[in-house]
Amino acid sequence: SAAELDAMYSLSCMGQRESSCTGTVSMADYTLYSLEGSGNSLKARLLLDFLGLKYETIVPNVHPADAAFLKLNPLGQVPVLVEAGSGLTICDSAAILIFLCTKHAKGTHWYPADDPLVAANIAKWMAYAGHEVTNSLLWVRIKNKFSWDIPVEYDYALERSRKTLAFLDAHLKSVVWFAATPEPTIADIAIFPYVALCESSSSDALQLAEYPAVQRWVARFKALPNCHPMPPF
Repeated sequence: SAAELDAMYSLSCMGQRESSCTGTVSMADYTLYSLEGSGNSLKARLLLDFLGLKYETIVPNVHPADAAFLKLNPLGQVPVLVEAGSGLTICDSAAILIFLCTKHAKGTHWYPADDPLVAANIAKWMAYAGHEVTNSLLWVRIKNKFSWDIPVEYDYALERSRKTLAFLDAHLKSVVWFAATPEPTIADIAIFPYVALCESSSSDALQLAEYPAVQRWVARFKALPNCHPMPPF
């Protein structure tokens, strides 16, 4: 699963220093337990930035996960979002995206849940991000970058990744954003990290130039106000 693979990926980021927060800790709306190299963590950070929310970022101990972090998420996985004051805790990137939109961006383009077709399209593409994108682009990333075992041969993971990118490219030839909306939604956030990083993840075996509609979408996404994507890693 995406969560299991991201937990594996977390192990490579041990020892990172706590990153700076948006605003001061005392004024933070949220604390985000996050790892800099984690695509799933990036999804949460992107939406927090897009919505202009103040948050503190903490790099947890994940190998082994310490008792304090396991109290927040018994699975010991990032990201985890904790609301200031209430202590309300949300685990999993998809759950965090929906929570933040429902609480802070109701009726906005990020999650127009009142439109049943758009809501269905968002759910479909978020599921695609958690399955097909994970079982291709993330496999390539963790094998090539960290030499970890994956459930298939590396060449097959590359082949699956090319099919994933081709599928995304075909869809994006007829739409601007994944949910067929005039503005981006959280479906785009869910798909963005591992697609945008595919070249560095594969040591350039995968090339976005071969998928021009995807390449244009990545450029559009990076041009959004307050977008702070992860650098190639």
